[in-house]
Amino acid sequence: MKIIKPKTKTISHILIFPLPIQDPVNSILKLSELLLFFSNNIHITFLTTHVVYRNLFILARAHERFNKNHRFSFHAISDGLSEDHIRGREKFLEMFLIVKTLVQEMVMSSKFSCIIADGLFDFVLDVGNEANVPVFYFDTISPSCLWVYFWVPKLVEDAGEIPFKGNKDLDALVNVPSMDEFLRWCDLPYFYHGRDETDKTMIQILTTQMKQFERAKGIILNTFDDF
Repeated sequence: MKIIKPKTKTISHILIFPLPIQDPVNSILKLSELLLFFSNNIHITFLTTHVVYRNLFILARAHERFNKNHRFSFHAISDGLSEDHIRGREKFLEMFLIVKTLVQEMVMSSKFSCIIADGLFDFVLDVGNEANVPVFYFDTISPSCLWVYFWVPKLVEDAGEIPFKGNKDLDALVNVPSMDEFLRWCDLPYFYHGRDETDKTMIQILTTQMKQFERAKGIILNTFDDF
């Protein structure tokens, strides 16, 4: 008599890591719900900071949405700032570097099937390659905004138009394909002005980010529209 054993389902373990600010967290939480709904063979670890984790449970009542699902778990890490510190632009880069180290340690010490990270975390791709884990980027801004960001390297390196010069006509149109008839310089994010070192660092991060996108396994777009 031949005994046939039933096939066991392979469970994919996904590490999801948004920027620790409200809009990216909300968008990637919704993505997590969709992934869990459409597949019974995945487990998601949602990585965020202690402050975001606390606010999710106190203000957003995340426990009502996720606690009953055994295939979803939160993992909280420190952002390096004190509990009473008001998180803001001036501390973003400092927090970014601290989180980078903690994420690297977590990925290298755990077994994940893939990583879904916010596009600003360019370092995740190198960490994923080192651990042989594919990385998908999910930039939670709109696709139109992401398209503008894709042209940052060209505007910085080729045209030398970013950061803005002091005499820039902010009502002039920006040379971004498909948007060059309506996109003005004043429509671009504040840090494109390059008023201080933080702005210039943000421009450099974006430039690096857009080059990293080409190396990712895939890109997830935040839209309901068909392409």
